[in-house]
Amino acid sequence: MLTRAYQHSLRGSHLPAGQPVLEVDNISLRFGGVKALRDISLTVTEGSVHAIIGPNGAGKSSLLNCISGLYHPQEGQIRLHSAPLAADGTTGEVRTHLLTSLPPYKIARLGVARSFQNIELFHGLTVLENLMLGRHIHMKKSVLASMLWLGPARKQEIEHRHLVEEVIDLLQLQAVRNKPVGSLAYGVQKRVELGRALCLQPALLLLDEPMAGMNAEEKEDMARYVLDVHELANVTVVLIEHDMNVVMDISDRVTVLDFGAKIADGTPDEVKADPAVVEAYLGAEDEEEDRG
Repeated sequence: MLTRAYQHSLRGSHLPAGQPVLEVDNISLRFGGVKALRDISLTVTEGSVHAIIGPNGAGKSSLLNCISGLYHPQEGQIRLHSAPLAADGTTGEVRTHLLTSLPPYKIARLGVARSFQNIELFHGLTVLENLMLGRHIHMKKSVLASMLWLGPARKQEIEHRHLVEEVIDLLQLQAVRNKPVGSLAYGVQKRVELGRALCLQPALLLLDEPMAGMNAEEKEDMARYVLDVHELANVTVVLIEHDMNVVMDISDRVTVLDFGAKIADGTPDEVKADPAVVEAYLGAEDEEEDRG
């Protein structure tokens, strides 16, 4: 269980459940003559798990890259909504942040964190050291003071270490905390990357295929961790995932992309029954199974 200290210090949206926290409004992304995204619009509501699915090359990762600032769309806008939280727990007036042209570090400071499809950890560092790197945007003391470990810098690091320990407990990483990440099994590394993103204490967590390459047992474990993060840390999740069983089990809403365009958006049951989705995604999957 995460403590109130962790939850209160979230750089979060602090919006009522069901309110829009992220709005993607008619964005288009081009690479030369190739249009990766075409007039994509979607709304992610506070307190939800929102899945983005589609065949390979549909534009899913490109969309996440636009939200996190790695790519900048040529058209459209991306807006993040949040409200300041007072010490007594009350929220202030809703603020809107335009993300479309911001660099990734500024978007992270607004409360958006992400994991990557390909693991992007420092393999020579331990699990604990990788997770502490997730606290960098919250550290205010100078590099020199931190290197010398002077009084205020020491106090700062101890405070951040307490929060990292909570993430270690939540994701059950105690047994590997001091091991180099490069020595760990693939599934554990994916869990560490989830943990590093969580250490930013985000309001919006972007997960790019967190279960890719896992066996059935590892997928089940990761799905449980994602739900724990969502429920215990009160984090809104945007998830890219190919395993339709996982998507239908844990998602509140699903957006479907195909060839860079949105072809469906709705609840898991609505999307699963949509003929365009069956043809573009689920139907193609069934055909592959029949041929196998």
